Amino acid sequence: MDNELTHLTLDENFNIIYRHPAIQEKYPGLLRRGFFKDLLTGCSSVDFSQPVRLNADLSGACPVSLVFFRGDEGINCIVAENRNHGAANAQRNLQYQLREPISGIFALLPVISDNINKADTNKAVANLQSIYSQSYKLLRSVSNISMASNIFSGAVPRKETCDFSELISELCESVKMVVRNINIEYTAEKNLYIHANYQMICCAFLNLISNSINYKNDEDVYIKVTLAKKDNMAVLTYADNSKGIKDDYLPFVFRPYFSKDPYNDGESDPSLGMGLFIAKSAFEQAGGNILLTSKFGQGVKYTISLPIDNINSQILESSKTDFLLNKYSDLFIQLCDCRQLPGL
Repeated sequence: MDNELTHLTLDENFNIIYRHPAIQEKYPGLLRRGFFKDLLTGCSSVDFSQPVRLNADLSGACPVSLVFFRGDEGINCIVAENRNHGAANAQRNLQYQLREPISGIFALLPVISDNINKADTNKAVANLQSIYSQSYKLLRSVSNISMASNIFSGAVPRKETCDFSELISELCESVKMVVRNINIEYTAEKNLYIHANYQMICCAFLNLISNSINYKNDEDVYIKVTLAKKDNMAVLTYADNSKGIKDDYLPFVFRPYFSKDPYNDGESDPSLGMGLFIAKSAFEQAGGNILLTSKFGQGVKYTISLPIDNINSQILESSKTDFLLNKYSDLFIQLCDCRQLPGL
């Protein structure tokens, strides 16, 4: 490995066997005894043949991105700082996700007025549907920006005890009912309860599905979700057949406002770039973590681990009815690009 890269090498038990000279000075927190064992708990089944990316907050230092992959001498870990929240990307992405829908709405208003004056009902309804669609895109952006703002400010979300097994099952079934050409295979142990912010967990999971659909590799989207108990953790595994993520992008995908079309073909406008940042934050605020592995062109796999709650409070129930009958539920907002909108 190029010694100019700030990196470490770990053995199979996640002990440090080599460290770059700059580590001691810049990131002494990484050298804390047991740091990598604690960070990589639950990764014993990961062989690191594909890069795995994680974030770490080090006391008194800038947050860092850690990319793990197998090398000749052990498991290599490249360290890169996260010094900002992507101000340049934010300006670009906000232009597409806020300004473009607003401009489209204003452009259609006089057209609809003309349709009405000419009694052309069909065209008026079609243009109203376009405004309806653009309004949902604005609602999604505003919702995600608001949630991200709370994360940036350190606001502690209200947490409830919820049946994680039931919630994921209901979300999967609801998505299949409103999105075409999608196959979600879901298996789970029942009665796995977590203590988390319900809305953030819903939003996090739906953002994973949105990415699978928006970056699909084939006409049909295939997603496999499994949920099982491991020790005292609920471990959710999510794998899809999407385009996957290039190795160069892996260190940045959880950063706010980071958005890249996998093929850079210019066909897709940049998204807001908040989906995976919100997902990561939601799972971490519930006391867990999310691991991402991907091979470009062969899909993405997430491994999400959340501590199981001992059910010492009232259980918040979820239902497909809650997602499907409320036209402003997270189901319709987060998937507004790729599913049939509820009726006007």
